[in-house]
Amino acid sequence: MNARERFRATVRYEPRDRPFHWDWMGPEYDETVARWKREGMPPDSHWRNFGQYDRTEYAPAFAWILPQFEVEVLETDDEYETYRDADGVIKRKRRDAVLPAMPQYVEFPVKGREEWGEIRRRLDARSPARFPPYWESIKHGYR
Repeated sequence: MNARERFRATVRYEPRDRPFHWDWMGPEYDETVARWKREGMPPDSHWRNFGQYDRTEYAPAFAWILPQFEVEVLETDDEYETYRDADGVIKRKRRDAVLPAMPQYVEFPVKGREEWGEIRRRLDARSPARFPPYWESIKHGYR
């Protein structure tokens, strides 16, 4: 079976040669890939080629909520930086943290009914902002 046939069989609960194997974002930490290379992953290989991942394609129009929030630093002190990310989440991270350190989630953009209207507007599937330029050409390529 190829990756498409395997994926379709998996989501339809049909027989297949093996489960569809994928990872949406990949390893979270660079240290993971470094360890895989120490353990035998070819140094010039991409992580998707290691571990028998199936081929996947991603339609960029559905990747994130658009339009995104403006990224801004809200407060900085000797120890921490507090900022709003592109998803509207307010986060706090240690200034001396070695990346990829996980920040503390302080506040989300929806706290109640009052904030829902603004977020709902951003989720409008008909909004042209949700589609990348040259969408028709991209769709053709995915076919």
